[in-house]
Amino acid sequence: MSDQLRAILSDKNASQEEKEVAFLEIQKFSLENNDFDSLKMNIINIKESWSNITTARITKIIKKIFDMVPCDFATLENMSKVLDDLIEWATKDNKNLLRLDLECKRIYVYIYVSKYHEALTRIKEIAKDLKKFDDKNNLIGLYVYESKAFYKIKNFNRAKSSLTAARALAVSTYCSYELQAQIDLFNGMYLCDERNYKTAFSYFLESIEGFTIDKKYDYACISLRYLILSKIISKNQNEIDTIFKNKNATRHVPDAVVQLLIKIGKCCTERNLRLYLDLLNENKSLIENDEFMTSHLGYLYDILLENNILKIIESYSVIYLDFICKELNFEMNEIEKRVRKMILDKEINGILNHSDMSLILYDSKEDHSMEKDCLEQIKKLENICHINKC
Repeated sequence: MSDQLRAILSDKNASQEEKEVAFLEIQKFSLENNDFDSLKMNIINIKESWSNITTARITKIIKKIFDMVPCDFATLENMSKVLDDLIEWATKDNKNLLRLDLECKRIYVYIYVSKYHEALTRIKEIAKDLKKFDDKNNLIGLYVYESKAFYKIKNFNRAKSSLTAARALAVSTYCSYELQAQIDLFNGMYLCDERNYKTAFSYFLESIEGFTIDKKYDYACISLRYLILSKIISKNQNEIDTIFKNKNATRHVPDAVVQLLIKIGKCCTERNLRLYLDLLNENKSLIENDEFMTSHLGYLYDILLENNILKIIESYSVIYLDFICKELNFEMNEIEKRVRKMILDKEINGILNHSDMSLILYDSKEDHSMEKDCLEQIKKLENICHINKC
């Protein structure tokens, strides 16, 4: 079969499209057999059998090959070595635009295999060359990679500024739906990190649509998960059913994480902390590799714990912390710490009695209007005194 496909490449009567299909089939076979040396050499020696191929078509073919590569650590580690050799080949042949395209793909691989500092080092150098050649599409992608790398190393300010640069350039330049969807996805994530969940809704919806148009269904599913999560945390879980009326979301209903989030939404409606913890423990393997998801589920746990405490104390004027501990099956230290925080945050209107570890609750917040009036009158008197001195 390989010989037949290679014959198509050297056939003068075959069209460019037929040759491209044949070459991609050869490369697909190499990938399936983990033959990365053949994968690399086929590209380097492509002109021997396909003499009239253009650099633009080689770039297009490499992109399609890259789309076929499985996103697992071992495969991408091998692809990193392939890209090293291809970049060296493109440099020797003075294929500058192809070299830059390959450099961008290597940066993507670096980020995927957690080589964030290596990626950031290369981004600094490559960005200058991309600006020189006015390759705006790759430059937008580079800013998105930079944003992701900074986010992974917890440099959130730099992550946001890189994403802002990508957004600004994307406004004046055509970029693929997938690339725009990535920008929208990160925008939504960064807004969630700022606890601005409601504003994040529209960005997640846009990213679902963009990824779906470019048939990047795995990424669309991630955007949907984050949309559902943000709905739950913002106490809009009653809107989850409405999301699934969107045709782009319907295909992802069977996803295990989506189903888990639907159950979590019901837990939050019922303020059922025990069921929430059981769900997380039972499905730990589904979410443990998603840092964003685990972080915000941790924040949701805090909200749910506080809601449960409020649910228990709402019928009492005095309640012992020991009783709350027994109801929730928590240690005294954790409940005491949480109640203190809730009093300071004015979520609980009351005080802790340390003599018997009870919580004394007030019916309504104290009216401080008289004190406010007094302070206003004092300020007015100070102004009068100041004028008289003048």
